[in-house]
Amino acid sequence: MKKVIVSILAVGAFIFLTGCEEKPKTRDYYKQHVEEAKVKVQECAKKERMSKNEQEDCSNAKFVTEAGTNTWEGKSDPNALKYE
Repeated sequence: MKKVIVSILAVGAFIFLTGCEEKPKTRDYYKQHVEEAKVKVQECAKKERMSKNEQEDCSNAKFVTEAGTNTWEGKSDPNALKYE
């Protein structure tokens, strides 16, 4: 009987600990909250270890902050494929 109770408590603790982790924010979220994305990127740079969700969150924040440095984003060059 004790083994059953211990097993149930162990499974419950595992579910509780894995379920409490915050889901990663999307790129769309960070596009609307650019300042928060910049802060997140700085926080991520200081971390030595991250969970999978933290890695995804950091990746999304970094993508949005670096998108502003890409000069081709949202632009097209109509002469790019023309031969002279």
